[in-house]
Amino acid sequence: MGNFGSRRKKITRQVFKAVAKLEEEWEAEIEDIIEPTHDVRFKRSVLLPLGHFTDEPNMVDGPDDTEKEVRLTVDSENYVCGRAISTYPHLERGRTGDPICDYFRVISFPDRHLVVVADGCGWGPGARKAARDAAEWFIGYLERHHHQVSDTYHLARLVTRAFAFAQHGVVQGYSDEREPGTTTLLGGVLAKVKAGAGDAEWQFVWGGVGDCKAFLFNRATHTFRDLTAESRGVARNHSDCGGRLGHYPSEDGFSVGADLRNFQINSDSCRTGDMLVVMSDGVHDNLSPRHLGKEPSDLGLEWSAWDDVPAMD
Repeated sequence: MGNFGSRRKKITRQVFKAVAKLEEEWEAEIEDIIEPTHDVRFKRSVLLPLGHFTDEPNMVDGPDDTEKEVRLTVDSENYVCGRAISTYPHLERGRTGDPICDYFRVISFPDRHLVVVADGCGWGPGARKAARDAAEWFIGYLERHHHQVSDTYHLARLVTRAFAFAQHGVVQGYSDEREPGTTTLLGGVLAKVKAGAGDAEWQFVWGGVGDCKAFLFNRATHTFRDLTAESRGVARNHSDCGGRLGHYPSEDGFSVGADLRNFQINSDSCRTGDMLVVMSDGVHDNLSPRHLGKEPSDLGLEWSAWDDVPAMD
């Protein structure tokens, strides 16, 4: 029995190695859409090692058909909460704008959390499928490889690489480049880091294309900070999301692949007790004073036009 057990373990290891090798060869065929040398302008932090990354992770995602809130509770506290709903009106034939084209997923490991939110551009099944495919391929790549990196620089590379898989997930299987939908996406990894005296305990290494947003609530100061304040800086007008995955046509009508005009990669520090809030424009547009018809003067600001107001924390 002892020899058989040892042989079985050896065969199992060989199978895992063979599958891993096959996966590497398959993944290598997917081309990057963002240069590996993309500028990384943040401090390098060492990640806390994952002792049991093979344990079954906790996951929440949505929306499902009920559109109910989903929660991940740890020690009787709501650790992760998410919900996607529609605020469009109900008419005789049903609700306008259905189906919901937003999608989110959070996968939680001990001391590490994988996060993604995608918002399909436009209405209809094509936009919905684009968002779900992009999010699933993006977070699937992170789930397979996040345990292989040891610092925030390598984690940033992992996140940029995940966008290639998100793009592939949107366009694969279509013979005509005009067929697949397009989607915005924001996602990354919230990881615990080795911290010295006064240093942050966590880093959120994230990437984004389009107009999904991330806000960080500081528990100590009771303030919110917009991590994505510059995401709409390249927008041509208020309906321009600034970038998207999928086949996006150029001005002359030819497909140019993903629109990465406002792609950004960053890392933001946070501490235990802070709150990370990630959302699509379906939420933050309804919180924007500009979209609510307010002028800067209504909020006591000195500027006369919103285009003149500088980015603020």
